[in-house]
Amino acid sequence: MAIIFTYRPRSSKQAAVIVAGGFDQDGTACRHQLLKELLQHAGINPEGAELIPKQSGQPCARLNGKQYAVSVSHTKGFLTMALTLEGSVGIDTEKKHRTVQPILLRRIISQANPEQEASIEPLLLWTLKESFLKMTGKGLRHAMNKVTITRLTPHEYKARTHINNQPVEADLISVPYGDYLIAVAYSDMVETNC
Repeated sequence: MAIIFTYRPRSSKQAAVIVAGGFDQDGTACRHQLLKELLQHAGINPEGAELIPKQSGQPCARLNGKQYAVSVSHTKGFLTMALTLEGSVGIDTEKKHRTVQPILLRRIISQANPEQEASIEPLLLWTLKESFLKMTGKGLRHAMNKVTITRLTPHEYKARTHINNQPVEADLISVPYGDYLIAVAYSDMVETNC
């Protein structure tokens, strides 16, 4: 288990997201160990920190009356967790060699921006959209083709959608890590209520 990277989104003036990972299995003990490592890296004593589910089902960290957004992803042989001290975060991790079937890709590509998204590698597009939807708390209950991804740099993206007739957007980054692809979404506009 190790800190993998720290990410400062374009919309933030400070490093806002820390990502750690490395366990083969997922479980309560592994998740708590990752949370401890992330909080220590952020300069916070993790003693007494707890992971609790939000109403949406996604995890949230609580410590000394403060709440922090976390997101977890587990894929074959690798568990990752992202933490932000302010705002909301989502993470998705997939094996690099996973194949996204063409029938599924048609349900992923945005109705609003199909040409640009068609130029993004399918697995990358999947991880970006899943990390964004985890960040919103909707997960796959919100159609992926209603999310629009725009490439800003080779590794940075912007995601947009409407939830309950309200616009939601986030900064995203995609990072290759060994045999895995990690995507992280961050927004300072979404609440972290545990």
